[in-house]
Amino acid sequence: MTENQIAELNTKVKMFYFKINQTDDIVEKRERQALERHQSSITSIVSAGDTLKSAVEEKKFTTGESEDEIKTWREEFEKHFEKADQATNRVQSAIQAIDMEEQEKRAFDHHRQQMEFERERFWSRKQSLRKTSINKKPPLKRPMNVNHL
Repeated sequence: MTENQIAELNTKVKMFYFKINQTDDIVEKRERQALERHQSSITSIVSAGDTLKSAVEEKKFTTGESEDEIKTWREEFEKHFEKADQATNRVQSAIQAIDMEEQEKRAFDHHRQQMEFERERFWSRKQSLRKTSINKKPPLKRPMNVNHL
């Protein structure tokens, strides 16, 4: 295993902790694009770290370390990934909440527009009926025939 790979892996760990520590501030701002960038950034760093982790594991095997030692090292390293997964899940939940709010707002706006349309239709019909009833002449009354009484 090369010292460069270990140093690079440690840098990746530092980098995704740096990003993870920004998660609270970004989630609080509730800006969809910033959330998506943050999620992408964490995912990218974790993916690169995972690739590097696999390379280090391979080097550990070639240098003769036991499977148990490698497994122990990997489990320690996986704890970092779990924290990154928690952060990306939190960001994803915030994105979903924003999507849900936007969907509810669109549904409310559509309902409001529909209600305004129905109200206008109602008033238009009411005025039309009023005009019709004003323009109608009252029916002629039959004169009473006095002889029939």
